[in-house]
Amino acid sequence: MRQRTLVMVGAGLAMAAGALAQRSAPTAGIEVSVRLEEPLLAPGDEATSVRVGASVPTVGGRRPAVIALALDVSGSMEGDKLENARRAAHALVDRMGRADRIAIVPFAGTAEPSTGTEAISDRASLHAAIDRVESAGGTCISCGLTAAFAALARAGADRGRVMLLSDGEVNDGLAGEELIAFAARERRGATLTSIGLGAAFDERTMSALARAGDGAFYFVHHSSVIDSVLERELASLVSTFATDATLEVRIEGEARFVPDGRYTLDAARQLAVIELGALRGGERRAYVLPLSDVRAEPLIEAHLRANLVDGGGAVELADERRFERTDDPSRALAARDMEVVLEAERLRSADAIDGAVARFMAGEGEQSVSALRAEAARLAAL
Repeated sequence: MRQRTLVMVGAGLAMAAGALAQRSAPTAGIEVSVRLEEPLLAPGDEATSVRVGASVPTVGGRRPAVIALALDVSGSMEGDKLENARRAAHALVDRMGRADRIAIVPFAGTAEPSTGTEAISDRASLHAAIDRVESAGGTCISCGLTAAFAALARAGADRGRVMLLSDGEVNDGLAGEELIAFAARERRGATLTSIGLGAAFDERTMSALARAGDGAFYFVHHSSVIDSVLERELASLVSTFATDATLEVRIEGEARFVPDGRYTLDAARQLAVIELGALRGGERRAYVLPLSDVRAEPLIEAHLRANLVDGGGAVELADERRFERTDDPSRALAARDMEVVLEAERLRSADAIDGAVARFMAGEGEQSVSALRAEAARLAAL
């Protein structure tokens, strides 16, 4: 029933990981927790659930942001799409704080930043650089991302943000899975937000880039939505506490995770991996994982790994809980964690309803009604 804490800042501290864990080094206020639906298991109890969660302290403000704006100016962007891209770029410059910095990186078949990473205090030169862009040439998104990531690196902003404005219609450079893998590999801690422009933009490419970059994905079909998109994006700059967060849950002992689309399952290693992405200030995340074939008294371990923003380095935390057995069913009933019980029941009911709907859509009306009645009876018997 103990919580283990580990913080690693840079490769030079890796050798000291064990000592840091013993001293419970500071973790910037992030917490990870494991809670058991039934901490005491009665005879015959083989199915239960575990709840794992992460909580982040409230952020009272933010440090100056560093953004590289990768602006698609290829031939396919001519017309309204390029005009909306210009408007978005102008609006971003106007909305950022005086201490923030931004690099304007137009790209087509090649890319070359039209500005350095300039302070927003020099808004006139930034607006002039945006006004100068013209559409021409092919679309090499990998070229634009290369130049944008390099601009962040030159500014010393390894946790900066690239904002990609494009229709996603790649016809030069890397494409498909190669482009997505490139973005995930080359960002090196920076986040990548993608903003799709035009009704015919490539949603698959643009959304996949945002997922690979641990960022957000937006669609701008009309200039009227630009302000709301930028408002949401800049709000995330204020509240982002950590990026690339991953929660790994492992079973030590006899039990199995029930397969679920909300996490990646490695059954051979008894490991479930939940990709959390960016963590915001004041945020609490919780996940209920069903277990089956629970034997004896298995141990549940949860490991949270994330990169703190503003150069805070990598953080790793862990918590663990062990199931216990009792021969007294009344003791097992009294020991249940009712908050986890309710969350687990909501999950079971949602799964049952989804299954009934799937049967109905498949033309199995009677089976669908029977499944719903069975779920209602199960809930009534609780």
